[in-house]
Amino acid sequence: MAVVTQQAEQIPKLEERIRELATTRDAVRADIDALREQVTILTLENEVTALEEEVNRLLSEKKTLEEKVASFDPPEEVEDIEKAAY
Repeated sequence: MAVVTQQAEQIPKLEERIRELATTRDAVRADIDALREQVTILTLENEVTALEEEVNRLLSEKKTLEEKVASFDPPEEVEDIEKAAY
């Protein structure tokens, strides 16, 4: 009879432990989802920053090259062709 009583007392304890573990599991899953989202956001932000820096470097190089091109006097042949086109 003592064994049956002892087993009967374990049932509520085990059920409570199951509820506690299920609650912990749900909280950990929610934390994991939030962390995954944060990692995604940080990764995308890093990619945006890298692309912005690359675009700025390219724009700067373009401007420098345009300025160099503008500093050259166009050859007379080009000027004659351009005048003839108008």
